[in-house]
Amino acid sequence: MSKNDYYVKMNELNTLLADKKMDAAKAKWDELHTMMGTAMSDSRYRLDEVTRRNDANERAAALAQVKKQRGIYAELMQLKNDMATNKELIKQKLTEFSTTML
Repeated sequence: MSKNDYYVKMNELNTLLADKKMDAAKAKWDELHTMMGTAMSDSRYRLDEVTRRNDANERAAALAQVKKQRGIYAELMQLKNDMATNKELIKQKLTEFSTTML
């Protein structure tokens, strides 16, 4: 998965929400949800790797990244319950999540 793929899906979701095509938006959300899960898994793997190398600075940065991703993800999970109302916040949080991707 690339950041570009994520941005494409994110923009598609934004368009679907703007056009009030909620069934299609929910399907697109599922694709983004899978991508976020992959990104969080990659970050967790990186954290495990730097922990094994016993690099305190890298571990602190990797741990901060994992925590930030989990926080944004938790917010998005709340927002998705009413995508029509929360479309601008969803866009903002999806963009914020993208900044944490490896």
